[in-house]
Order: sequence, then C-alpha cells, then structure tokens
Amino acid sequence: MELTQVFDEKVRNCSNTEEFIAVIRDVTASIFSDDRYSIRAVRADVLGSAMSRPRLKSAVAAAQRQSHELLSATLNFAQERGWVLPELDTMAFAVWYTGMVNGRLVYEIDPVQCSGQAWNDLATEVTITALCGPRK
Repeated sequence: MELTQVFDEKVRNCSNTEEFIAVIRDVTASIFSDDRYSIRAVRADVLGSAMSRPRLKSAVAAAQRQSHELLSATLNFAQERGWVLPELDTMAFAVWYTGMVNGRLVYEIDPVQCSGQAWNDLATEVTITALCGPRK
C-alpha cells in the first residue's frame, strides 16, 4: 500500500503523459528493487497461508481491496487526463498488476533462469503498454 500511495501522489503532480510514464518507471523500479525482496517473500508466505485460513484470507482480501481501489482511483485520474487508454478497466489492471508484481518471486526462486534486470524491463514495458498503449 505504501508504494501505491507514493504512486498516487506522484501521478497527481504530473502534467503530461511523459511525466506519467516517468513516474511509472520510477515507482516500478522501486517495487522490483532487490531491497524489497524480503517484503515480496513475506507477502508470498502470507498469501500461501491465507489460502487455508479463512480469517487471514479475509484480512488479506480487505488490504488488497484497499490497495486496488487506490491504484484504480489513481489510474482513473490519469485516464481522465488522457494518459491512460480510455477503454482500460482500471480495477482489472490493479488486480493484474498485483499478480504480476507477486510473480517476480518466480524469478527470485531460481534467478539463474534470466537476468533480474531483463525481468524488470519487460514488466515495466508491458505495464506502460497496457496503460498507455504502444509507444512510438
């Protein structure tokens, strides 16, 4: 949630698409940084545990919903300014993005498969394309 709030604040200070994309790149780099590995690992542990523990599952769902609602609202703000594709379902994007971020752990389990930077670059470019459309 913390980085979602940072993203929201930065996006609301943008004045054009280029600034918006720069914010995406900046915040995404923070999200995927090696410094946040332990946060991602704990999240994976909690998600795994929540699947068989109804009260924990409910608490995780509530926290995720709050984060998704903030990200969706931020993207709606950007959409109103023409920086995000008008047809994009921002809530669907928010849920997808969370899954993609959590998916970085698949790389981190066996990092010899590919470069972490290559994974980050791909995730960033796919995010920008999903939000803004193909860049020329």
